[in-house]
Amino acid sequence: MTERLLRRRPARPRWAWLPATALVALLLVAPIWGGAAAAERRLEITRFAMAAEVQPDGLVRVREHLTARFTGSWNGLWRRIPLLVNRDGRIDPLGLEVLGVTDERGQPARTETSTVGRDRDLRIYVPGAVDSTRSVTLTYQVRNGLHRYRDRDVFYWNVTGNDWQVPIDEVEARIQFPATVRNLRAEVYTGPLGARERDAQITFPSSHELLVRSTRRLEPGAGLTVLAKVDRGAIASPTPSTRLRQWFQARLILLLPLITGLGLGWVWWRHGRDPRLGAVPVAYEPPEDLPPALLTSLVNQHIPSTALGATLVDVAVKGHLRIEPQQQRLLGLPVGISTRFHQLTARWTWKDLAPHEVYLLDHLFEDPQPGATVSSEDLENAFYVHVPGFERLVRDALMKKGYFLNWPSVVRALTFSLGLVSIIGLVLITLLLLPPDLSLLQMAADPLLLALCLVVSLALLVVFTWLMPRRTPRGVAVLRKALGFQQFLARVEGPRLRRIPLTADLFER
Repeated sequence: MTERLLRRRPARPRWAWLPATALVALLLVAPIWGGAAAAERRLEITRFAMAAEVQPDGLVRVREHLTARFTGSWNGLWRRIPLLVNRDGRIDPLGLEVLGVTDERGQPARTETSTVGRDRDLRIYVPGAVDSTRSVTLTYQVRNGLHRYRDRDVFYWNVTGNDWQVPIDEVEARIQFPATVRNLRAEVYTGPLGARERDAQITFPSSHELLVRSTRRLEPGAGLTVLAKVDRGAIASPTPSTRLRQWFQARLILLLPLITGLGLGWVWWRHGRDPRLGAVPVAYEPPEDLPPALLTSLVNQHIPSTALGATLVDVAVKGHLRIEPQQQRLLGLPVGISTRFHQLTARWTWKDLAPHEVYLLDHLFEDPQPGATVSSEDLENAFYVHVPGFERLVRDALMKKGYFLNWPSVVRALTFSLGLVSIIGLVLITLLLLPPDLSLLQMAADPLLLALCLVVSLALLVVFTWLMPRRTPRGVAVLRKALGFQQFLARVEGPRLRRIPLTADLFER
């Protein structure tokens, strides 16, 4: 034990503590170094000068001169201008038109524009924006920059906007009205959006001009807004026709139901309209000895659910099948009626039956032989798989007889698909061709009217989709006879059949 305690440990080299020391030094220096690196790249707007000229016709021409101090390397500036404005609960387009962007030498500056939400974004490239102070000038005009009231015209303008992520040291706004305006007055607000601070001074160099200067620096997200008012009369007001045109431009969606109806109507008139039916004479027998399934499908232009039941009754009338109703009981009490089917003939005797009738008998019984029997309860959850095959044979028989150019369900599916694609394409192309502010206005001006027009257009598409299938001249001729036979049944046989008591024995016979 003593020897272990007195044994000397090997000496560490002097440089053994260097990695730990270097790590500690790095951790201590990193915040200072990182802060210095972050401080190397900074941007601030040293002066934001705006000059707006309100012309007698209401057009407002705006010139913005921006001076920026770039610390570090930058590509340029970013400016966002609204395309739409909310006025007393109404969405109006400003009618923005960018006239040009120049650098401090008066040369055109490279600019990229895009639409983000309801705003126009401008990315202005500034050459030499590295540890320097540069200026750019932006010129644009708005056609609808004034708020019109009964007794006054108001120029309510957010000079700087509230989207700047950098501070603005100084703001100056000069607004000039026509020399004939009266009673010019103004208010100014500073700070974040919705703030009511008044860190600015207003002076009136003349009776039709005002000058606003900020008295303190605007921090990121803060802006300066001017509210200038003049008595009505000096600036021309929009005429009723101009107001109507502006109202309609904001609601071009009203044209969609009209274009949809006219387009689908033209297609139906050229390609979906049946040949003229003409007068319908009374007929005393089914046309061309058509089976009930074909006859009802021709009239309805689709295979209704009653076609299968009518086929069963028709096969029973021809003597191949017997339909027997049976009373269902539970604990001796009647709870309903089921049906039992009995096959009466062999398959080789079915030569007088149509293919869909043979198919029905083949799949009605597990072993289609004379004497085979099955109940409706047994068929309830099993026979449905054979219904598509039955409908296919009915459809093939109608098409083979030449009653339709194309099967109605196919025509309807194609009409609806192409119509829906056409409506969507028309809306998208229109939005792309419109100016950005009008394009945005279609969705913002009147959402209820937009939804209503879309619903009406879709309803027109559904109606014309149902009307579009077209019968051939031969199909119309058979339809005329079928409708005549229907009249005969309704007028002559109908009253007599309604007087006959419907009993189980009568139905079995």
